[in-house]
Amino acid sequence: EGRPWTLDRTRQAEAEGRDRGLSTRRRIRRARPAASTAPRRRRALVASRRLFRSQALRRDRRFADFVVVRRARVPIVKCVAGGVALDIVPGNELALHNSRLLKAYGDAAPAFRALVLVVKRWASARGLNSAPDGFLSSYAHTLCCLHFCLTKGLWPRDFHDAEPKQVQGVDVGFQPVARPDAAALTFEFVAEFFVYMRDVSSAEESAFALACRARPVLDRSDGHGAYCFDKERWAHKSNDALAACRRRLSIEDPFLTYDSSRPHDVATTLDRNGAEAVAAAYGRAAKVLAHDAFFKAERVDALLRPARETRLLRLIDAPPPPPRDA
Repeated sequence: EGRPWTLDRTRQAEAEGRDRGLSTRRRIRRARPAASTAPRRRRALVASRRLFRSQALRRDRRFADFVVVRRARVPIVKCVAGGVALDIVPGNELALHNSRLLKAYGDAAPAFRALVLVVKRWASARGLNSAPDGFLSSYAHTLCCLHFCLTKGLWPRDFHDAEPKQVQGVDVGFQPVARPDAAALTFEFVAEFFVYMRDVSSAEESAFALACRARPVLDRSDGHGAYCFDKERWAHKSNDALAACRRRLSIEDPFLTYDSSRPHDVATTLDRNGAEAVAAAYGRAAKVLAHDAFFKAERVDALLRPARETRLLRLIDAPPPPPRDA
């Protein structure tokens, strides 16, 4: 009829079916609007466009190693161009603003950009950056670095104290804050990062989520300060979902915050095995970096080469040799 389906029309159709003596199931089926298939059609259209774009890129010799991520929250086609791994996200303008925000943070503090490169290389060498396999995404690892740098005061404050700018119903406004004494990345800073992430990810139950924008500081003894908030603020569907969230990392998107119209916990890709593997990897890295019996270059090399890390851990855990008889 061309008219939008409303609740009144649904009730009217149910009443008409009741008068005709139809069963409850048939009344509900008659009352359901024909437009209810629209979401399925939209999903199919998005999937077909995603595959079409993937096929179109396959014909370009500059791109290779295509992988269509079908379980992603938004349509993603992964590929490699010129030796650089890329994520192609059609129709997602928010991803552009996320990238611009991270670039602004990196421009204001080169140590943040260098830390992200180290952590991404570390995660990739261990296979911990594959969200479809139950681990954190590369973007989630980047947000972990951003959260840690904010807690360490790498910038005077976060960049979100700015004029609102609405994109796809989300406020993406930000204003960079420069720091005149921006320092380079140090070995000690990298070691502190892995110790911090080991502590926040290895707890059996954690009450706080990691944020990348300041929250009101409450009187709490965890020492994480303003860049954390209680996980209960996420709109969990059930107590089981909240319990599962407490057993893993929880990372808030800088724009899709818990109090926005589209809250997004970036760490929801972690399953139980993935959460345990990530926590154990943070612990191993922190252990190697803290052991000063080896040169710093050896310990950094162990971050980038898992085989070298295993060798160093064996040396660290080996029992001391028995004392020689006089």
